[in-house]
Amino acid sequence: MNEIIATYVYAHEVAEQMSLVGVFLGGVTITILITLVILKNAGKLVNWMVGISALGGF
Repeated sequence: MNEIIATYVYAHEVAEQMSLVGVFLGGVTITILITLVILKNAGKLVNWMVGISALGGF
């Protein structure tokens, strides 16, 4: 019985850490995307970076 509880607690901790990493990376991606969109001098490179950043958020 204790093995099942220990395994569940471990799996819960791993899932929690994975979700926190996902939220952090999503926030970084959105920040980069918004920064690039706000730039007024949008060249070809910036347009590519916006596209890649938008795809990285999904």
